[in-house]
Amino acid sequence: QSIVRDDPGARQLHVSRRNVTIMFSDIRDFTTISETLPEHDLLFLLTRYFSAMTDVVERFEGVVAEILGDGLLVYWNAPGDVEDHCGKA
Repeated sequence: QSIVRDDPGARQLHVSRRNVTIMFSDIRDFTTISETLPEHDLLFLLTRYFSAMTDVVERFEGVVAEILGDGLLVYWNAPGDVEDHCGKA
């Protein structure tokens, strides 16, 4: 919306240096699991996994940045400040 209103500040990249904690999580042996489960069961497994992991991440003030196949990329202390982000990860 700011860009549409021609706000010059909206077109500039806002960068700040900060310490962040990053976690990547995936399902062990997912390739083998995916080759043996029926598609419906595999989708059920992934949905349950992503839902549970996202709940835990958000409870500890993390942000799910990406879902990559069977993996999650998670940040703490970005974009907002999170006190004790290493401990929460």
